[in-house]
Amino acid sequence: MALSPSSLNGPVGSYGLRDLRSLYPTVSENHLRYLEKWGLLRESAQPRAEREYTFSDLLTIKHVANELDRGTPLKVILRGLLAERQGQLELDFHAAPNTPRAKVVVLQGRRVVRRA
Repeated sequence: MALSPSSLNGPVGSYGLRDLRSLYPTVSENHLRYLEKWGLLRESAQPRAEREYTFSDLLTIKHVANELDRGTPLKVILRGLLAERQGQLELDFHAAPNTPRAKVVVLQGRRVVRRA
């Protein structure tokens, strides 16, 4: 399959939405939006229809497409990609506003009485 980078309308090495749809049909526009929101794709000020993706974006999208084909949920893919980019897992300690706060319990140690 011949890849047609959108270098006719944009910078060399950039790919348009049409190119991505032909290469990776499992990756939808919503998936791309989530990848952009999570900082895994560079953000663009261009409208979605005119959006151009770089080669590094294409590698990320290819990875997402492969994982989606395996049946991996999108949230798992996104967290895995973030962990790879940041070098460690990210923990979310922000609880929902209606979640009760954690209770701190102090345990007293048992005193051992030795009998002679």
